[in-house]
Amino acid sequence: INIGPYKMKNTLKTVFVSLIGIILLTSCESNPQNVDVQLEKSAPAPKFTIYTQAINKMGMMTDIYDAIPLKVMTTEVTDNTGTSVATSAEIPRDITEMVKSALNSIGGKITYIPYDPSFLSNNMAVGYSDFSKKIIPDVIVSGGITEFDRGLVTKGDGTNLGLSGTAMGKAVGLSFDDSNKASLARVTLDFNLVDFQTFAGIPRIQAINSIKLNKAVKETNIGFQIIGSSFGVKGDVKKVQGRHAAVRLLVQLSMLQIVGRYQALPYWNLIPGATADQVVVDRVMERFYEMSQTQKIIKFQELLFLTGHEINITGEYDSQTQQALRSFTSKKGLTESDLSANVYWELYSSIPINHEVKHKRNLLKSKGMSVSTQVKQINTPKKVAKQQPQTRPKKQAVEETGELSLWT
Repeated sequence: INIGPYKMKNTLKTVFVSLIGIILLTSCESNPQNVDVQLEKSAPAPKFTIYTQAINKMGMMTDIYDAIPLKVMTTEVTDNTGTSVATSAEIPRDITEMVKSALNSIGGKITYIPYDPSFLSNNMAVGYSDFSKKIIPDVIVSGGITEFDRGLVTKGDGTNLGLSGTAMGKAVGLSFDDSNKASLARVTLDFNLVDFQTFAGIPRIQAINSIKLNKAVKETNIGFQIIGSSFGVKGDVKKVQGRHAAVRLLVQLSMLQIVGRYQALPYWNLIPGATADQVVVDRVMERFYEMSQTQKIIKFQELLFLTGHEINITGEYDSQTQQALRSFTSKKGLTESDLSANVYWELYSSIPINHEVKHKRNLLKSKGMSVSTQVKQINTPKKVAKQQPQTRPKKQAVEETGELSLWT
């Protein structure tokens, strides 16, 4: 049988294509009816962030510094920009639960009180509860998402390459495309602390924090063309920094600031890379200059004891106190070694936050040697007992009044 070259070529091509088709159809992995995808499996895990440890240690810090007990309630905290709806929840609409979790994780001298008036009123209506045993908050945290700027910076670059020609008498082509796109967004949260008794904002006790969010897209295409047939390979990847996770970071940082500023605590020592908060520095210095000389000596002795020096709290500037001060200032490289403001601040901001120091604080309290007790006994004149308020009906127990003291 005489078969021409052209017909032979077509016959071989048909056989080749048929064999490829049979292989593809009979292969278990390539048969469209047997298509499958493997999913990665992961077990549930606790949520940890870069501020989790700081939040957990904040409660211990309030105990070590013997801060005043603080009862905190939070109002509803939501997205005030309205973009959570417009962007299909790209940022969360309600972050109240994040605020609750952050406050309740602190512990120590901080007590979180839920705000749920409908739940309370419903319980009272059915007789399950009244206000006789309810704790009234000292302060309220209010705030929300105040900024969400999506397109602060948008940039991109790309490479395009195309080649065409002939090979073995046939038209062939090659194309290559590579593109990169990146954008920057920013979310800002505002929080303020409000006195529950007066419903007035507490000056300078607020937190305004922002975080920058990145989004990047990379796409690569490689294409081949022989006559009318085209073959190609495409790959793309899109990476977006989690918006909701970023908001949680802002909430945790803001609660650390709010509590730290209100209690005048060096909370930045709990956050890697953080610097001193001027609001706290000012509060601590105000306290220092309001102390009498005896109060200063007692406070210095207390701080020296908490920083690891064997010293008795006597209220006298004795040789033991002077020696401990010289030892501390020498380690810190300070030129002063007296009862100065600079030395006081170094002492105040250098107390370690661990269980050993907390035990030392408990020893001071058990012996009645905490600075607040000593100062009141030595320098505070006795006050005339206040007249007991008249008894109020139970239904008015929620209106119980009292004086909120910011710094003791």
